[in-house]
Amino acid sequence: MNKHFLYVCVKCNLETNQGDENSGVVLLGNLEHLLQQEADLKNVLSLKPISCMNACKRSCSVGFASKGKVSYLFGDLRTDEHEKEILECASLYVSKLDGIVKKAERPESLKENVLARLPILEE
Repeated sequence: MNKHFLYVCVKCNLETNQGDENSGVVLLGNLEHLLQQEADLKNVLSLKPISCMNACKRSCSVGFASKGKVSYLFGDLRTDEHEKEILECASLYVSKLDGIVKKAERPESLKENVLARLPILEE
């Protein structure tokens, strides 16, 4: 099975953030913690911090990518609110041959958060 990547923008920062770390860094840490509890998923999904995904007005943002699959960019994600749904959607993404996770299949909180679905790269 191809390796799957969950990219997390660590430069994203929510206006409501009162902490010392950017919201994206907090989101990454929360996802790392939750992923360690997912035995099957942690073996096929790699979390990758990205310095900027150019979705600044739609913070926080994450992306899914894998060779031979469509890629996704999600935005408007909140720390301590969307982490479980992000991993649930990532699990669906991993399970799909082409990576397409239809809106009806995505967790409720991620149905309206897709900023982009990029086509499969042709070799």
